[in-house]
Amino acid sequence: MFEAGGTSSEVTVLGAMWRRRRLVALCFVLGGALLYLVGQMLPGSGVHSALAAVVVRESVELSIGSTDRPERFVANQIQVLRSRRVAQRTIELVAEAGLGEVTREEIERRLSVIGQEGSDQIVIRYVADDPELAITVANSVLEAYQELNAAQANADAQDAVDRIDAEIEVLDERLDELEGEIREIEDGDETLQQLATQADAALAQIETFQQQFDSTNNLEARQAIGFALNEMRSRVQFYLTARSSLLNARELATLIELQSRIAERRAQLVESRDQVLVDAATNPGVIAFADPAEFATFEPGFSGVRALAAGLMLGLVVGGALATALENKQERVIRRGEIGSILDAPLLASVPDFSQEGLSTRMPVFDAPRSASAEAFRFAVTSLETVTRGMQSPLVLITSPGTGQGKTVTTANLGLAAAMAGYRVLLIDADFGSQHLTKMLLPDRGGNGPGLTDALSGDVLFDEATQRVPTSEATRLYLMTRGSPVAVPSEVFQSSAARDLAIAAKLRFDFILIDAPPLLRVAYTSSLLQLSDTAIAVIPRGLRAEDLTDLRDRLEFIDRPLAGYLFTKDALDEDWRGGSLSMQGVFLGADEGGSEVSRQQ
Repeated sequence: MFEAGGTSSEVTVLGAMWRRRRLVALCFVLGGALLYLVGQMLPGSGVHSALAAVVVRESVELSIGSTDRPERFVANQIQVLRSRRVAQRTIELVAEAGLGEVTREEIERRLSVIGQEGSDQIVIRYVADDPELAITVANSVLEAYQELNAAQANADAQDAVDRIDAEIEVLDERLDELEGEIREIEDGDETLQQLATQADAALAQIETFQQQFDSTNNLEARQAIGFALNEMRSRVQFYLTARSSLLNARELATLIELQSRIAERRAQLVESRDQVLVDAATNPGVIAFADPAEFATFEPGFSGVRALAAGLMLGLVVGGALATALENKQERVIRRGEIGSILDAPLLASVPDFSQEGLSTRMPVFDAPRSASAEAFRFAVTSLETVTRGMQSPLVLITSPGTGQGKTVTTANLGLAAAMAGYRVLLIDADFGSQHLTKMLLPDRGGNGPGLTDALSGDVLFDEATQRVPTSEATRLYLMTRGSPVAVPSEVFQSSAARDLAIAAKLRFDFILIDAPPLLRVAYTSSLLQLSDTAIAVIPRGLRAEDLTDLRDRLEFIDRPLAGYLFTKDALDEDWRGGSLSMQGVFLGADEGGSEVSRQQ
């Protein structure tokens, strides 16, 4: 529910959207009718219009604008056709045709790219005073789009292979370390040595098959080699299982289990890499059919249908502006009921306003463990466990629509609650501007010393960039501060070093929580979101409805759904107070500072 204009009246989001749509529709119709009448009285010189068409198909994930929703894929391809790169290449192709110069401003003004409803066809329309120029520009846009798709598909395939190879390299190093530790223990057991020899032979055969796979482009040969690779991998798994069954010592069993998990992950990565190479070699592209322009049609000036279309567009703009102005009358979120349907994400927990419990601390999980606020964060941890089930050491980004909305306090309390539940937790202070998380958890450090950016640049090792948060000996909570300032954070988080650091964190911790800048305020938050496994949004009570819909639109644009959201600063009603009292039995006799549950093996 929402509160409008600071009054006590409440309206739903759907109700506000319905009023907005009615206003837009009214202006749409009135604007079209007015300009249609004006257009009937004005003469016009007319232009020549050329039409080209293309039918697109999403054949593989390596195409530009790939998505799991067909209608969005077509919309993405329309944006590619309207992009600066296509426009620049179009200018070059027109110049090569010897028809003079055409500017980018002219292309933006005269080019229309239209999707056909219920179809994968896209129509490219260009108008010009000269019919030959209209045909040439329309066909040049089509040709530039084809070139861009081919180049981008190859680049995407290579980038995917490079990222997979980097992760495989890290896993290989860890496997070598484990193999050395295991062999030291196995040297006295002849049966284990024989199984190890057989496993090594199978691994060598896998490497030979892999080289054969990479050296051929024949699809049938690749399929045959792929079957052989799968058989060898099954043998390796059998040898590892047999070795594991012979090991009774707890130390060896732990090492073998870890080795098996890493080897399984490596096999999955190799299969993914092979599939990327096969797709890149056999990908027919996103263009199923192209129909270039062959002639131009003369269209009359500003009258008739053109006047009607212009009026409708003007009415749409005016209606949208008026609707936005009305919507900006501070409609605000006061209840959590409809947020989930808007963000298409579940509610992880509802956290009450600390002040309503009389809390002066920003860390109720540690300083006031019996409070309803602390219990809400513990509840959020159990919800996070559920939504990330199946992810290995999930890397979770925590953000909010704007500043001052409690994401840093949420990150600190979530991390502490997870650590007190027995998990090994790493918090990363990636909000470079404020560094409030570092100031909360390591106030004496003040953000100084090596941290995230130093680890990314290779100046320090991963473990040297983390600090243990001083809570208790049983709590395994660590913090990675910002580190040295960087010039362009978005480039840093898109680098291979950032992906390597994420892998290193996953090998060391059970949960990694990133305190990121507000998604609607800072550009590099989108880069961090692409690096993460999933994300959580912090939505405070009183948030503007417009900010909530903007957050949804931004997430849809970058195609990264949320794992869930936390509704903070909620009202503390009687149900909350009763829940707080019911926790007395759990914490009876506990001192302030909370208690921990050990999950260590």
